Amino acid sequence: MQEVFDVLQQVAPTAPRCCCWAKAARARKLIAKAVHQLSPRAKQRWSACIAPPLSATLLESELFGHEKGAFTGAHERASAVRAGAGRHAVP
Repeated sequence: MQEVFDVLQQVAPTAPRCCCWAKAARARKLIAKAVHQLSPRAKQRWSACIAPPLSATLLESELFGHEKGAFTGAHERASAVRAGAGRHAVP
């Protein structure tokens, strides 16, 4: 566990975004939240995205939004999740 904390303290101040791999979803979420809390962005909005149940296309649509008619079933324009995340949003 000490190795995990050491890595978190190294990554948090420098990484604008990161991807966490762990067997348990709860562990991934705790790691992501710790990185956020240790970062210069700690006072900014934070939200977790649990990606495994989403297909690559759906995940892309959720993160970046889509236009009406962009794909089958896109009956209206959808805003991106990142729209509310401010200047630290996923580009």
